[in-house]
Amino acid sequence: MASVADLIAGRYELGVRLGSGGMGDVWRARDVLLDRPVAVKVPVSTVTPSSAERFRREARAAARLNHPNVVGVYDWGGGNQPYIVMEFVDGESLRGVLHSRHRLPEAEVAAIGAQIADALDHAHHHGVVHRDVKPGNVLLTADHRVKVTDFGIALSSTAEGLTETGVVLGTVGYLAPEQVAGLPADARSDVYSLGVVLHELLTGERPTGGEDPPRTDIERIVAKCRAPEPGARYQRAAEVAEALRGAVSVDGAAPVTAVVVDTPTRTAAGTAAGTAMGAAASITSSVTAGERTAVLPPPRAQSAAAALVGAAPIAPVIAPVIAPVAGAAVAPEPSPEPSPVPAKSVTGRKARKAHRKAQRAGQQFPKVAPAVKPVQPLKPPKPKRVRRARGPSHWRARHMVAIAAALIAVAAVVGLAVVQLSSHGPMAAVPAVTQQDVFAAAAALKDAGFAVDSTERSSPRPGGVILSQRPAPGVQLEQGSTVHLVVSSTSAEVPDVVNEDYDTAVGTDLAGAGLVNISVVDDFRADVTPGTVTRTAPVAFSNVRKAAVLQVYVARDPHVDVPNLQGTDQAAAIQRLKDMGLEVAIRTATSRTYASGLVIKNDHAGDTLTRGDTVTITVSTGPKLVKVPIVNNGWSYDDARSELEGAGFVVAIVTTPVTSSSQDGKVLAENPAGGTAAEGSTVTLTVGLKAKK
Repeated sequence: MASVADLIAGRYELGVRLGSGGMGDVWRARDVLLDRPVAVKVPVSTVTPSSAERFRREARAAARLNHPNVVGVYDWGGGNQPYIVMEFVDGESLRGVLHSRHRLPEAEVAAIGAQIADALDHAHHHGVVHRDVKPGNVLLTADHRVKVTDFGIALSSTAEGLTETGVVLGTVGYLAPEQVAGLPADARSDVYSLGVVLHELLTGERPTGGEDPPRTDIERIVAKCRAPEPGARYQRAAEVAEALRGAVSVDGAAPVTAVVVDTPTRTAAGTAAGTAMGAAASITSSVTAGERTAVLPPPRAQSAAAALVGAAPIAPVIAPVIAPVAGAAVAPEPSPEPSPVPAKSVTGRKARKAHRKAQRAGQQFPKVAPAVKPVQPLKPPKPKRVRRARGPSHWRARHMVAIAAALIAVAAVVGLAVVQLSSHGPMAAVPAVTQQDVFAAAAALKDAGFAVDSTERSSPRPGGVILSQRPAPGVQLEQGSTVHLVVSSTSAEVPDVVNEDYDTAVGTDLAGAGLVNISVVDDFRADVTPGTVTRTAPVAFSNVRKAAVLQVYVARDPHVDVPNLQGTDQAAAIQRLKDMGLEVAIRTATSRTYASGLVIKNDHAGDTLTRGDTVTITVSTGPKLVKVPIVNNGWSYDDARSELEGAGFVVAIVTTPVTSSSQDGKVLAENPAGGTAAEGSTVTLTVGLKAKK
């Protein structure tokens, strides 16, 4: 600790140790310059280049995020002795909460889970996948705010990996199946880990695979998060947050999405226009004793749908039956004997007269909420049957009633559509995201104000590419509506291409499955036609990632023609033979013709061999060294020349004038004079020559 403390002493004063956080210990400290409490993380063991890089990655990944549910990073440094300065959170981890409380109620789990999902969605939106979501990495403040921390093994879309292929980082028990298999993690992997955390908060223990079927909305949300296949989970953490908040209200009861009014069910009455506006203002549903009437506002999604279909017929909306909430007023049950209603509406003086008559009879009419005028689902009033003689007037009366009822229904539907179309939210054009990566597409749609729903489909396109979208690009859609995406699957089954021609196997079958990252391995064998696929790795019918390398073994002719390598440099000759799949043996010999290091000859030159056979090359060590005869002690030129040539030397002559007859024709000097020299080298003789008179 001393070296790290010395390193940061100028800015931060270390205090007590708070605990362990991922790759390091976390200490409480004080920022001397800003006079505020902070948390400082330092390594727990010897720092390696890899661990120092992970510290840097954690700091950079978390520093990119600015969210109330993510622990903020203020500073990083240290070089070979790294440290991270973070926001100080006054609280405890969810691991500590579980130790003290064992399990939490559904409402609290939903509130905590929604905040974790908000933090993860923010990280995913900025290209960061946490990869280690667990109770120990989630802090809970005294006011029940969630803070997600420890991005030490987070994966950025722009960063290179720090681990070798197949190395799994994370905490066992919280890893998604694709992480356990060593496959790349994405946003859905964090959703899986969040599901495990929520299960542990609900039950007090991590899931083991033998759980009972989900019974509540929260349990169903957790089960969907923990789906083994990534495509079966929530595709975005924001969807998890929305589902959790929708499943449990603030007080833990089922969420109430309707406005409850204390009113009996009534029969729709009035003019066609009045009925239409009433239907547009509220939709009612009558219920049995002990239930109540619910008034629902026009759904936002329907207004968007109406805008899309244009002049298509609009079906009437039927409100669901809403269960009563404790303490809410319940509408009285309507009288089982409906009052007879004539073909025409009872209004004005007749209505007041009927009301006074009912009051005198002691009948109580419940009051209707003044702000809302609920109506019964539109249905033509049933006229009172009056016995009269059948004739033309009877026929006309019946058909007039039917025509009036039809006009009322049409006016109601049109009025409802008009009100809904005029009350939709802000509209926006749907961005074009086809052929984009799924994360880039989701970010673009979210920035435009839309929700995203995706479906995987087998395709030869690379994994994660958007194949199609609905609605089409450019369509004006209400913000908050869902855009449906069809995404190319990230994995594929390896086709059986053994015994197929290489071009067909790779260009048609493998490419058709989306497997284009091919590595060709030559398979030299005489029992298969050259160019035929002999096997693949992984083998046929394996389920592999499209981005992974697929090795394709192709049969090659094992026979080779041996070249003549005379005069070739030794190293070049050896490499050429090895490239042909031949083994090499080396012999050496002296040579007056080839310099040292050159091939004098090789066996099997011009022959056809099989790969793996051996070829021997003879390499020159240069000419042989021989003793130089001494011939400068009075030898005649002819005798000296004969002696030197016999020893393997070439003789050169230089004459010099002499006056003595005894020196005429004699060897006066020799170069080199004795010693050894290369066989075939030149010896120069100086011979005396007397001038003739």
